[in-house]
Amino acid sequence: MKKENFSVNETVDNSEKRGTEESADGAKAEENRGGVESGVRAVENRSGVESGAKTEFNEKSPKNDISTTKKIAGTGIFAALAFVISLLEFPIFPDASFLKLDFSLVCILLAGFIFGPVSGFAAAGVKELLRFAIGSSTGGVGEIANFIVAASFIAVPTIVYHYKKGFSTVAITIAIGSCLEIAASLLVNRFINFPLYMGGGAAAAFNELWVFVLLFNLIKCIVISVLTILVYKKVSFLVKKI
Repeated sequence: MKKENFSVNETVDNSEKRGTEESADGAKAEENRGGVESGVRAVENRSGVESGAKTEFNEKSPKNDISTTKKIAGTGIFAALAFVISLLEFPIFPDASFLKLDFSLVCILLAGFIFGPVSGFAAAGVKELLRFAIGSSTGGVGEIANFIVAASFIAVPTIVYHYKKGFSTVAITIAIGSCLEIAASLLVNRFINFPLYMGGGAAAAFNELWVFVLLFNLIKCIVISVLTILVYKKVSFLVKKI
């Protein structure tokens, strides 16, 4: 009887042990399956994130480019306005009455900011062609000199603004453009305008009047810059609405 009881007990113990092992194996299988599922979910999530990131980086914001037709028409309008305004010129220094201020550069600078630098240069060129067409006392030399000065002023602001917008960009680049305009004006007057009007006495006359040339162009740049900044937003909004 004792042997039989021992055998029975041993069998029970073995059954319990097998049951425990099977439970442990089942638990491990569940853990493994849970781990696999978690891994799959993680991969899916990561794939989703990567896919979303790629989509976000590949997405292009809708372009609001101004049509070529509108650019050409707008450039023509600004050129015509610049021409008309250039006729309303007036001297600011009695001792250098040949230096006359007008506000046509505002229209040229606006054309460059709104439609791009090429439009700015085109507006400046068309304006000088119109000035030449109505009668030039210099045979076109004065108009070429004016174009050089205008181009030196608008080049940096309009080119940089085309790639990087913002008020700080405008302020810094207009200051640079003003320095270039003043330098160009001094050179143009010394080697083109003064020799054209004063012949052999050009060098002596320039030595006496170069300060007026510098001050005139400094005032001109400040006035043009302030006016452009004040009206740009309204004019740009109006152009985009048309």
